[in-house]
Amino acid sequence: MTKIEEEEDRLISLIPMTTKEIDFFVACGKSREKLEAENREILNKQGWINELR
Repeated sequence: MTKIEEEEDRLISLIPMTTKEIDFFVACGKSREKLEAENREILNKQGWINELR
């Protein structure tokens, strides 16, 4: 993985999913609980970043 790909992955990992996106992945067989937990983690990261600004 290149540095640019790593940076893109890092930035994408900070974007929470919408309810519709979660519903889509649940319909594809993913665990709603796991997706919602990941979303909470992203929102917590964003909170920390905003506090540092």
